Amino acid sequence: MKKNLIKIITLLVFTLASLLFASCIGMGIDIQMNADGSGKLSLEYRISTMLLSLGELDGNASIPIIPVSREDFENTAGGISGMKLVSYSSRKNAEDLIISAVLEFDNMNALMGFLDPALETASITRNGQSGKLDMILWDNSKNDNYDSNSISLMKTVFSGYNFSMSFSGPRNSTMTVTDKDGNQMQVPPNVTASTSGRKTSLSVGMIDMLSMTEGLGVSFSW
Repeated sequence: MKKNLIKIITLLVFTLASLLFASCIGMGIDIQMNADGSGKLSLEYRISTMLLSLGELDGNASIPIIPVSREDFENTAGGISGMKLVSYSSRKNAEDLIISAVLEFDNMNALMGFLDPALETASITRNGQSGKLDMILWDNSKNDNYDSNSISLMKTVFSGYNFSMSFSGPRNSTMTVTDKDGNQMQVPPNVTASTSGRKTSLSVGMIDMLSMTEGLGVSFSW
């Protein structure tokens, strides 16, 4: 790998700082938390074959290198105490390269070591069998480096990609939608959300997320 996968995943999931990535990639993340703080992290992302054909994965130094191999995930998981890769697959269709990976973590420190080791956009706490996971998914201030023509082009060419996230705890959990500063807000009309139950979830189009001037975050409690 040319760059640390932790930083790449952090960029893709939590800051989406590159408009090109946010427009050319769809991503899903599912966290299953056990009562003792261990659990399973499942990732899937779709990478546009147009992006692949343009050589953006390796030829543009201004954006992170996307991990596409089992070795990438193994190297990253191997560098985090309490985390391991348990399955990996990739397939390609006419539109996308689809990468799926499942990792297991022994404790919440391992989970955070993968998601956001610097604790810049995420935090997690636990009290007995209860806990709280806060994350900022999109901060619109990261959009300053792209001019209006670039944004318009990406919205026109690379629509149809979504970001989704789901969380399940040892019992019923709740999800609160927040802005980029972590303040609670109503679920935006372009966001599909299930805010309570055994499994809580959120789904939004990448282009819709980029259009949210207030940003977007989530807070899971169990």
